[in-house]
Amino acid sequence: MKKVCCAVIMIILFCTVPAYSVPAQEIFQVYGIYYGPAGKELQNVRWSLYDIMILHPGTPENEYRNLNDPVFLYLIQTMRDYGVQIFLYQDIGCERDPGGLHYSREKREPWLQFKKEEIDLFMRYADGIFFDCIGPNHKTHVYTPQFGEDVSELVDYVHYSQGEVIVSDLWMLMDWVEDSQYDAVPYEADYVLFEGAWSMTPDQYSDDWSPLTALSFAKSNDFNILGLDYGRENDEDRIMYCYCASRVFGFSGFYYTESVHTFTILDIEYNLGLPLGNYTIRDGLYLREFQKGTVYVNFQAHKGWIEGESEEEEASISGFLVLLGFLVILYKRIKIK
Repeated sequence: MKKVCCAVIMIILFCTVPAYSVPAQEIFQVYGIYYGPAGKELQNVRWSLYDIMILHPGTPENEYRNLNDPVFLYLIQTMRDYGVQIFLYQDIGCERDPGGLHYSREKREPWLQFKKEEIDLFMRYADGIFFDCIGPNHKTHVYTPQFGEDVSELVDYVHYSQGEVIVSDLWMLMDWVEDSQYDAVPYEADYVLFEGAWSMTPDQYSDDWSPLTALSFAKSNDFNILGLDYGRENDEDRIMYCYCASRVFGFSGFYYTESVHTFTILDIEYNLGLPLGNYTIRDGLYLREFQKGTVYVNFQAHKGWIEGESEEEEASISGFLVLLGFLVILYKRIKIK
């Protein structure tokens, strides 16, 4: 009888626990970008709120100064202790800083070798690499379709090094599409940055061009999108608008800042639960329903808000504990008999 009772209890527990292990929050990552030194901007930050940080290691000219700074390295370790993934910046197509190699048809092999040596160095300190300026419209290099294939080789090289890749940015990838160079896009990247999805500057909104075209392209290629928006740090209405737009369209992450050289602390902790479907359009508003609220965006007025958002309910967990206590008492009574 005792063995039968124990078996019943174990079966009940086995069937009950998974129901409460379902994640209550959709995977939505808060990340940050900072290209400066380890200064005051990064002191007293609750790193537990962040999932990803993109940092600048320095340039070839200054021998990657930040990676030789003990304070900077201590900062990286502090972030990683809180579970933050570190991505280090790598210049791919901009090459504004002297000391590196510029891409060209004649120098592509030395350029690839130079970039791989940088990746080897960066992966000693990071979980992944952020490739900047991935696209054809940069005057610092002569674009050829081969460039996209070379970028893909670098993406693969990071993956072989057990790292992940963020590429920047989605608008630049669309340049390839407009040039009918579909095979040039590095499809194997883990994330693509969507810089200025809802605003390029604090006073410029996306009225003159539609992000929906780029989002449709990203979705068709299974890109995980990290939205990056710019604006005044104290503009709470603008932050909410950009955040809600990112949630409505299913971005994988979000960050808002005045400049990549200044760090903006985001304290966004909306427990919306899992999405109940894709976005819909109702009366000119874009909306998406989640388990614990509905996100609305008015693109004409540049407003976003959440209705019905609530704190994570603990009643179900309490109910589980009551059931567990009841089973323990029942087991003890049977044992005494």
